[in-house]
Amino acid sequence: MKALDAADWMAVSVAQATLGAWGEALHLIMQGTLAYPDVPEVRDLFERIIVGAAREAGRLYDRREVPRSLAQALYQAIQVSHARFPEESGLTYLAGVAAHVCLKDEEAALACARLAQRCLPKGDASFLVLVMILLDHAIVDRPLIREAARYALVLWRRNPQDIGAVYSVLFELYTRGRLVEASRLARRLLARFDQATVADAPSLKFWDLFEVRDSFFRAQVLTQPRPLADVRLEKATHAPGPAVLLVSCDGGYWRLFTKWGAPHILARAPGLAVHVHLVDPEPADLADLEALRAREPRFGFSVNQRATDPIWPADDPAAYRKTYYACARFLALPRLIAAYDKPILLLDADGILRADPEPIVADWQARDVGFAVRHGKAIGPFREFTCSTLYLNDRASARFYAEVVAGYIAAFMANGKPYWTLDQVALYCAYHWMKGQGVAPRLELLDGCGVDEWFLSPDGSAEEKSAKIKAMIAAEGLDGVGGQP
Repeated sequence: MKALDAADWMAVSVAQATLGAWGEALHLIMQGTLAYPDVPEVRDLFERIIVGAAREAGRLYDRREVPRSLAQALYQAIQVSHARFPEESGLTYLAGVAAHVCLKDEEAALACARLAQRCLPKGDASFLVLVMILLDHAIVDRPLIREAARYALVLWRRNPQDIGAVYSVLFELYTRGRLVEASRLARRLLARFDQATVADAPSLKFWDLFEVRDSFFRAQVLTQPRPLADVRLEKATHAPGPAVLLVSCDGGYWRLFTKWGAPHILARAPGLAVHVHLVDPEPADLADLEALRAREPRFGFSVNQRATDPIWPADDPAAYRKTYYACARFLALPRLIAAYDKPILLLDADGILRADPEPIVADWQARDVGFAVRHGKAIGPFREFTCSTLYLNDRASARFYAEVVAGYIAAFMANGKPYWTLDQVALYCAYHWMKGQGVAPRLELLDGCGVDEWFLSPDGSAEEKSAKIKAMIAAEGLDGVGGQP
């Protein structure tokens, strides 16, 4: 069989690229490059195809649909280009990392990133982006983070408003535990941007929510007016067991999930009281709450209106209402702990109890605060403490923690920064400020996989989750209080 010459390799590679088969095109042109390393036309085509494949991987990454063949071809191409063409575009490495995190291949993603570290010139913005992609997927590599901070310093000399540089330097300080320094520097760096730019850039917005300085807490957090001024609180008349289960949502989620989910929780956890906090209910929602409380003594509820809360911005920004609904549970927590005088177990509204949590709650009583996590890695102060499952004891330190978290959220809302993830940042920063003051609660990051045994939040859109949970409840035959279908 006649061996392919340089023109043949180029022709078959172009044909595959034209058909959109970028993985195969890249594989073929790599073979041609290895066979004819000194032919300029082959090298030029290799560079064009690798860039095309990288762009295709980036497009598919956004939809989490990168095929394994393309990811593997990119990985091989990165190794070839690194060995033979050290000036190769950073886009290739970026695409290689993105492709492999999409495939959940952490080892290959890190290998691509380390090749980029050795090959790319200092100050190449692609390197900062690929490190941020790794962090977004909870892949933490301290040497890469330190190197990203060095790249950032080079970029700053060219552009003092480089967003990736700001993120990288602050993140590196955070990974070293230098939180006060990161907080102070964040204020200086973010002052270079107007507020609209910060609000539109997640990488800046996260750090704009981050604050652990003592002066901030004493001047703004501890002095905030108490939120939920108009709250209506109707306790459960019977609250047995070691804790109260709390679910919080807005009227839309009440109708989509909690209206029929609360009776299921009551049936699944027969020894615990259940409390629902509802924001912006409609009259029919209130009637539903009152009817459920009338027939079930273990059910209580509280309601408030967003528009009358003194901490909510007067212009009522529609874009941030979702943040208020997510934060309302933490704004209500201090009142609820005081009202029930017992620990609170907070659950997401869009989840389902798979088993009675009472035995686990009884085991958690030795803790002040417990979060369910699945990674246990330093992936950012805005994601380290997650909110899906939270246990808060009724001891003095835990009650003060609840007050500080509510005050932190209130301070940022009052300052016109009700950005998404505010609740998670508040949980993290409040704890670390209290730790610095020597009054932190005893905190434990609980095994999220263990929580999955008794609580599940399905994947999908809100409507898809609702349909899945309804099907699970119907299959169990527990869609009424006391286990009655």
